[in-house]
Amino acid sequence: MIGFKSQFAPGYNSPGDSIYISNFLAPAYLNISAGMDYKPSDHFTLFISPLAGKMTFVNDEYLSNKGAFGVEPGKEMRPEFGWYMKMMFKHDIMKNVSFQTKLDLFSNHLKNPQNIDVNWDVLISMKINEYLSANLTTTLIYDDDILIAVEQDDGSVREQPAIQFKEMFGVGFSYKY
Repeated sequence: MIGFKSQFAPGYNSPGDSIYISNFLAPAYLNISAGMDYKPSDHFTLFISPLAGKMTFVNDEYLSNKGAFGVEPGKEMRPEFGWYMKMMFKHDIMKNVSFQTKLDLFSNHLKNPQNIDVNWDVLISMKINEYLSANLTTTLIYDDDILIAVEQDDGSVREQPAIQFKEMFGVGFSYKY
């Protein structure tokens, strides 16, 4: 299995920030793994790989020099070797409402194998009527190699591993003529 993820536009801590914290191909993740895919039904699949490589790329000089996304300052790539698991589940909760989740887990055999990288997506899709639909999407990410600025109780800011969470709600309108 080969997987690649990145983003297309700069990312900021909050709207109005002028200093970016991510950019196109910064980060980019390449996962290569050999394993077994178990698919007992159309609703569930589980891929397990005891041999997996995860490469984190930071193809932006500013972010690379900061050591962003766990790469050493000034470097553009951080390789890891370990195990990988990917689980997907989808189910129609009721008529016109579907639930889908995907969980990716990775553990580096060579450094802190007890610290598991987590990427968990959840999507709930609803078809309201002939013209309207709505989606609720959440993403949870944890990687102990990625340090995030976290405000402490005393008001100071410290970089440490932290959970990243994103949620989006969208409403769509569709009309056929």
